Amino acid sequence: MSFEQYPHLPRKIIIGTGYEKCGTTTAHDVLSKSSIVAAPSKKETVFFNRDFDRGLDYYLSLYEIREQTKVMIDITPSYHLTQIAYDRIKKLAADHLIVLFVRDPIRRAFSLYWHNIVNHFSIGETAQVSNPTLFSTPFKKSFSEVASTYNNYCIDLNRSIRRATESFGLEKTILIYFDEVMDGSFLHKIESSLGYKLGITNTAGWSNKRSPIKYDLVSNDGQDILVLKRGNTITRKWPIEQIGWSAACRVLASTQYWTQHVTRKEYEIIYNKLYKDMDLASVGLDRDRLFEFGEMTSAG
Repeated sequence: MSFEQYPHLPRKIIIGTGYEKCGTTTAHDVLSKSSIVAAPSKKETVFFNRDFDRGLDYYLSLYEIREQTKVMIDITPSYHLTQIAYDRIKKLAADHLIVLFVRDPIRRAFSLYWHNIVNHFSIGETAQVSNPTLFSTPFKKSFSEVASTYNNYCIDLNRSIRRATESFGLEKTILIYFDEVMDGSFLHKIESSLGYKLGITNTAGWSNKRSPIKYDLVSNDGQDILVLKRGNTITRKWPIEQIGWSAACRVLASTQYWTQHVTRKEYEIIYNKLYKDMDLASVGLDRDRLFEFGEMTSAG
């Protein structure tokens, strides 16, 4: 199984292998604007780590390859989690450009923590407990506890970036900072590596905006109801008579954990423990550019 079996395919593929909450959705949407770029029908194909056994025909079915197509893109941040994904990429896609999207690792971790709580834990979409529900899943681990060691939230940047560069080589791996995605300048790096322009002029916008969710109690025809709101829209509701007051209060109280602030002092504690002594220059990172000292909130 190899891309070489398909002579009609463009020879170049850009693969974004990391990291979550670093502007990857915006980068995907910007690159998709090019008439010479083929983007998949879903932003994250998860082919090289999850759906590889479905075969290359399945993978290619996610794309519309046109006559003018020069490059394919696959921005799936979770590829950075496993070496096997890198091995598969090297085996199948000979002419690849690997992009690592990077951001202040503490702010990235907090953004991912809040994203998971709001969009997964809060509605019971987690494998941490068997048969999870909104009312059985605990939301009681604060961000400071989550960020006490290297894990899926606070990544070991040295180890992770070095694994990528050792797998693909420095000439095929580029680092793109979060601010470069936000101001559109990341395109210059990619075009320089490709050796040609992509013809994209409009890079404005931040694609991955979501309205914060909120739980509240309402009364409807004498019935008390726990409601889940996103913005001003009620998206789910549970009668208190059905779930019980203790469960409802537990969910409402948990809100305090995922709308919290992280103070500058807490930020510095995490930084000093995990990143102060890390030799970031050895993997091509500018420490002063990467870290943004200050407070963080889930709304920011």
